[in-house]
Amino acid sequence: MIIHTSMSVVGGMRNAEDFAGCIEQDGKILETAAEVRAFFKKNLAAERRVIPMGDCLGFDFQKGCPGHSKEEAERHSKIMQIARTICEEEKTCERWCGTTDDCEAYRKATRLYEALKDEKAAADK
Repeated sequence: MIIHTSMSVVGGMRNAEDFAGCIEQDGKILETAAEVRAFFKKNLAAERRVIPMGDCLGFDFQKGCPGHSKEEAERHSKIMQIARTICEEEKTCERWCGTTDDCEAYRKATRLYEALKDEKAAADK
């Protein structure tokens, strides 16, 4: 079982200066404690208790990662790589959230991943 890490939003606000230069939002690195605080305040206003520290399918902003099998996590990771490329090339969305599968780039990536997997399986026969 794989459990992805998450961060407390309130803890992030309290320690904003420690996270300056470590958080990327909308393609921009948050360089100052004020920018980091604003980021956490925005998440707090959205009633998020925790935020993901990486890609996590089904992430719960109150409880964190639901847990995944190794195979499930690897599949999601590969789809995320494809989705990021689609998102960057097609400018499908303003930012990549990395937490949900309700994004058009993620849906396209899933279809591509499954098609490639089917092609590979057919070639292996």
